[in-house]
Amino acid sequence: MVAEKNKSTNTMAILGLIFAFIFPIVGLILSIVAKGQIKKTGEGGSGLATAGLIISIVWMAFIVIWMIVVIAAAGTAITTYNSSSDIYTQLDSLR
Repeated sequence: MVAEKNKSTNTMAILGLIFAFIFPIVGLILSIVAKGQIKKTGEGGSGLATAGLIISIVWMAFIVIWMIVVIAAAGTAITTYNSSSDIYTQLDSLR
């Protein structure tokens, strides 16, 4: 078994993984840059960069879905409020 020489881990890969949890768009960009640097320099950290990519994409998808649900819920609440006020107007007109 041949001993692998000690490779340093790419700093961008580490930062990409960290930022994937905090600011997914920054994590995505850093991870993409890290993958390119690793390919050129042969540094370690390819797995970290890949994990940063995947986690960033999953988080961004989650945020988009969450925003759609919140906007839909707000639209439903506004529609319900408007239709309930119409009912009170109709009841007042019957008096």
